[in-house]
Amino acid sequence: MFALHNASKPVESSFRNDGQVADEYPAFVAVLNETITTVDALIKEPEVTASAPANGAAAEQARKQLLAALKASEFIAQDKLDEWLDALALPQEKRTAIIDAVDELDYEEAIEELENS
Repeated sequence: MFALHNASKPVESSFRNDGQVADEYPAFVAVLNETITTVDALIKEPEVTASAPANGAAAEQARKQLLAALKASEFIAQDKLDEWLDALALPQEKRTAIIDAVDELDYEEAIEELENS
């Protein structure tokens, strides 16, 4: 996650302190190019629409992951919750109930809503 940042530190330090290119520069360029390639691939991926039917395997995996996170009382970031709920393709009322329960940290309620969907 921090590969580019970590690779840039010795290069920046060498430029700043020694006024020369660091020995790590080729490794930095490789990580930079990999990052650019990854970002380009993410930009080119088609967005998943909420109206698309849920893939059975993806929906089941999302349900298991969400339940596991809820039962472990893990913090659930909004983007991750949205990803799981998108995969489940729940009715809007059920989706809203789960989001509200998670926002209130009422994971038991969220589990109940999810298990009864």
